[in-house]
Amino acid sequence: MTPTPAQPIAIGAVRRLLISLAPARLRRTLWLAHKSLWLHRLRSSLTVLGIVFGVCSVIAMLAIGEGASFEAQELIKNLGSQNVILRSLKPPEEQKVTERGSQSFVLQFGLTYKDIQRIR
Repeated sequence: MTPTPAQPIAIGAVRRLLISLAPARLRRTLWLAHKSLWLHRLRSSLTVLGIVFGVCSVIAMLAIGEGASFEAQELIKNLGSQNVILRSLKPPEEQKVTERGSQSFVLQFGLTYKDIQRIR
């Protein structure tokens, strides 16, 4: 089927007609939207309120998550990659001396040279 010269003109005329009707269609659509919102004020208000609460809750959750992430990263950064912190606490006096049968001995506390070799 070969196109005739009249077909492009008809398509162009339809496009021009649609473009010329676009402002009227937009105006009518906006008027209908305004009328619908005005007639259903409570439903519209509740919808807006739900959207506001939803957006605020998402923003709050993201802010809390970012704050926790920042704090954890700062703590890790303060530790450093090569730092190992060991604390040796002296046991209370009543736990120092233990008795096994007839022998009694004092428990050692703190790091020994063997412990340092194991860590390395």
